[in-house]
Amino acid sequence: MEKTAKITETKKRLPFNPPSGGTLYPFDIKFDNGDYGCSYSKIENPTELTIGNTITYTINDKNKITIIKKTEMTNTTTSNFKTYNKFEPVGFAFSYAKDIIVAKINSKQKVDDIVDEIINIAEPLAYKMYELEKRFKDEQ
Repeated sequence: MEKTAKITETKKRLPFNPPSGGTLYPFDIKFDNGDYGCSYSKIENPTELTIGNTITYTINDKNKITIIKKTEMTNTTTSNFKTYNKFEPVGFAFSYAKDIIVAKINSKQKVDDIVDEIINIAEPLAYKMYELEKRFKDEQ
């Protein structure tokens, strides 16, 4: 089903090279209607994915966004892209910690202080990830 909405947030992810060849640039997109998902572009900074633009798109059950057409180009600068071009261990560690806490809660284990438990899990994970990242860079 086609939808039309205004882009409220765009985050650029690291590009990748699919087996079919070329380079794809993934973008996490949020819309003012509450939809969110990922769209793939063959160009690095597509102007249609700029915050404030209204586009027509489809979104599947895996939140893959396919742009049908640009409806309105209200903001043509690309400075609104939040670019992620380096490894962020803290975010990964907190995401893993959150998943562990959710699993504990779902298995009916008692969780006294969610924030403290998440920090106690995430902190050593983040430090280890930084250590491994540094070791990996030193080996190259």
